[in-house]
Amino acid sequence: PTVQWLKDLGMNNAQAAKSICSFPQLLSCSLEANLKPKVQTLRDWGFADHEILKSLTTHAVLLSYSSDRLNSRLMFLDERGILTESNLCLVSSWTDAKLASRFSELDDARATSVPDSQWLKDVGLEDSQVAEVIAKCPNLLDREDTEKPKLQWLKGLGVDGSQIVRAIVKLATVGLEEHLKPKVKWLKALGMTDSRVATFIVQQPKIMGSSLENDLESKVQTLLQWGFDNSQILKILTREPMLFSSSSDRLNYRLSFLNKRGILTESNLCQSIQLNDAKLEVLLGCSNETTLEPVVQWLMDLGLHHSVVAKVIARFPKLLSLSLEDNLKPTVQWLVDLGMNSAQVANAVSFPRLLGSSLENNLKPKVQTLRESGFTDSQILKILAKQPRLLVYSSDRLNHRLHFLDERGILTESNLC
Repeated sequence: PTVQWLKDLGMNNAQAAKSICSFPQLLSCSLEANLKPKVQTLRDWGFADHEILKSLTTHAVLLSYSSDRLNSRLMFLDERGILTESNLCLVSSWTDAKLASRFSELDDARATSVPDSQWLKDVGLEDSQVAEVIAKCPNLLDREDTEKPKLQWLKGLGVDGSQIVRAIVKLATVGLEEHLKPKVKWLKALGMTDSRVATFIVQQPKIMGSSLENDLESKVQTLLQWGFDNSQILKILTREPMLFSSSSDRLNYRLSFLNKRGILTESNLCQSIQLNDAKLEVLLGCSNETTLEPVVQWLMDLGLHHSVVAKVIARFPKLLSLSLEDNLKPTVQWLVDLGMNSAQVANAVSFPRLLGSSLENNLKPKVQTLRESGFTDSQILKILAKQPRLLVYSSDRLNHRLHFLDERGILTESNLC
């Protein structure tokens, strides 16, 4: 009945599954005494059905609230002029104490007649955006002198729409003249386009607040010394910006490590920065400057890039001790026999625990379980090509998911994935 009620609200199968997964206790709530009255309460407070549907898809926990708790949150936000669907979802898991504490600065500001939010509207923010900004960063209201010019500057760069709220909040402590303007000038000098700059500064607030001379320019100089040109450095910065906030020792170690093995490329450098030294050194014992161990070479022959091989072995070092003839090759051949092409096989073996799993005791029984659940071989192939990690689930975990979806009439290959 609960699943059907969710569908009657307008949810499709995927949304209903997402709602239940986000809050499984939903299925134990009474429809008449709990769920339906809560939806009516939201309607009474002015929420449209499409807003309610959106909220419940990701934050079904709202329906478990007592009527008093739900109404107190609705009233709390409404009194401050910030009652929106996104703000209600934002505070859905907060305790009363956290809610009060989070907005204390906003309340104090209003009590002492600090200028209100009109200046946010004056620079072009819509009411819903103003409400979201205040909910996420209440103390912004008393910083008009510094934040208004910053906001105008951001909009001038092309930061707008849904990105503007994120920019205001994430860059609230980053100075305009001290950090933002010099960084943007530096990014453009590297060759970054205006549209990419607008996206980058929102996505990478840590970079925008770092030292230009000590962090960014010194890292660029290091990369230039190792043979990278500006266009390559720009690609590295865009793809793996954390490299520019890592220590010089960490960067130089990775550059030296990759260079000794003849695999120093922008792609490999980006991959290596994600691994700590211990994981990176897993490859140190299995390769030298001229040859690679058979397992490593075999993985590369399957179509895995150097960088992917490094991550696979770092995540599952035991792989190097497995027999090529007795373990690895038979498993790959079985994947091929299932119908996988070379690209799908390469994707599957990028989950290395699959290669360490027993064919007879683990992998084949999982496929048989899927068949017994009603999936055809062609559907199983699609499922495993998209989510090969299903094969390394415990039998209990896989069966639980199959049973969970089947009970609710939403067992499909897409929902299982």
